Amino acid sequence: MINRRIVIGILLLTLVIGGAFLFEKVTRVQGSQNGKLVPVVQNDKTIAYLDAGVIRQLSCEERELKQGQGGSGSDNAVSLSFALGSAGIVDYEYVEVTGLGDSEEFKLKQEEMEGITLSSNSNGTFSMVNKSGGNRVMVKEVTRFYAAD
Repeated sequence: MINRRIVIGILLLTLVIGGAFLFEKVTRVQGSQNGKLVPVVQNDKTIAYLDAGVIRQLSCEERELKQGQGGSGSDNAVSLSFALGSAGIVDYEYVEVTGLGDSEEFKLKQEEMEGITLSSNSNGTFSMVNKSGGNRVMVKEVTRFYAAD
């Protein structure tokens, strides 16, 4: 009787843990297909995932840092270099940014990132904007960052 309960308990525990892993994998794939979860890749390994919520949070953090230094930040945008640094990407030669449906890939060196920001959209995605180029949208919906050494 006790052995039967233990076996049933272990089976239930295994099903719950397996279901949680499956649920996470399915939602990650769906979010990635919708352009909502954006992988940050370096050396062919995914370092982090970004989404519009993370971009909004990083925007607040960067704004607080700039206010402490006497600067001001925009409401819903974070600089590309700050976002990549927060994801753990610091040492790279250039970054390739790919967009959903965009045929262009942007390759940006570190010195070219001045004025480039990531701005969250209302549909749960985020775009890459060139603030120094008159707020020109470079990529409407970012789907991938690739940092190359």
